[in-house]
Amino acid sequence: MDFNSYIVSETKTAHSLSLASLPIDSLRSDDKYFEIKKLRRKAFTLAETLITLSVIGIVAALTVPTLVTNAQKAAYVAGLKKAYSQLNNAVRMLPITVGCSGGDYECAQLTTQNLSAEFKLAKPAYQCNLFPWESSERAACIQTTDGITYILASEAYPVNSTVGVDVNGDKGPNQFGRDRFLFDLRPLYDPNYTNHKNDNSCKTVIPTGSKLSEQCTAVSYWNKDPKNPACSKSRLSWECTGRVLEEGAMNY
Repeated sequence: MDFNSYIVSETKTAHSLSLASLPIDSLRSDDKYFEIKKLRRKAFTLAETLITLSVIGIVAALTVPTLVTNAQKAAYVAGLKKAYSQLNNAVRMLPITVGCSGGDYECAQLTTQNLSAEFKLAKPAYQCNLFPWESSERAACIQTTDGITYILASEAYPVNSTVGVDVNGDKGPNQFGRDRFLFDLRPLYDPNYTNHKNDNSCKTVIPTGSKLSEQCTAVSYWNKDPKNPACSKSRLSWECTGRVLEEGAMNY
């Protein structure tokens, strides 16, 4: 057999083997054969899969912390709104519960025992700090069944005219402007308080740092100086109570 005949023979053999290895249906048309090859090419390689997973991991690492922070802020805001509503209701009911005439808040007195009667408590009142930086426990805490803690100035102060609220109880961070907020009730309960004492609009639970706070107490409005607000991301304070309730969000 000469060289040319050998080449022709081998070519025919190779062609017949490649066709024989295909499914019978693929032999019906060349188009179907190429369609199968295209389908095989669509599968991802291991390298491509790993690269995709890496990209997903990077995106998650960048976005998940922000989502968690926003969810936590939303929980703080919801807790503050609920606490504000409950505290308002409790204060309005206090004179009736104690047996004073309606609206006679000085008679009712904002004591731990009196306020405890207005809530469903998770545990008995206990000593705690109104301000996180205090070294000694000079306040009394009332924790309700929904996990909110109300903090009264207790007998260590002349009049219980300031009420703190920690929306997640004993959990951290216990920081004003995050989970802890402040309300002022001086025009209601302090017989010696003369600033707008006869202003009926002041006889309510006043969010510290609100416009009403500036009108009725010694604490200024949180945004009195827009260039240097009393509540911001870099300046967390009790004035944030007024900002959060005014804006309905924790925009800092």
